Order: sequence, then structure tokens, then C-alpha cells
Amino acid sequence: MELLVGTCGWSYLSRRGGLAAYSKYFPAVELNMSFYRFPPAEYLERWKGYDLMWCIKVPTCKDAG
Repeated sequence: MELLVGTCGWSYLSRRGGLAAYSKYFPAVELNMSFYRFPPAEYLERWKGYDLMWCIKVPTCKDAG
């Protein structure tokens, strides 16, 4: 089993290079903003160039029944 370590977000590194700096230290990241709204396509285009395992956070779906 492979264990990947990361954090929930990378905004705290914004002054140090953001996601580019983050990806030098961690192989995985949680996409926290997706819990509230799915990111725009241009964000996804920008992020796809990073060699990271993405954990997409989604809200719990409520049973309609």
C-alpha cells in the first residue's frame, strides 16, 4: 500500500510560490474549495500541470427520499 502525505490546500504558501512551491514538498493535496463550489475550468487547466495526487472534497449528498 502506498501512503501519500499532503495538506488541505496550499494558499498559506502564496507568498512563497503557491502550488509550485507546495508540489516540491508534498505528493498530494486536498482540493478544499470544491466542497463549496466546483472550481472554474481555467483553475483546473492551471493546476493540471502539477504532478500531484488530488483529493477532491465533495459535500455529502442528502437522500431525496
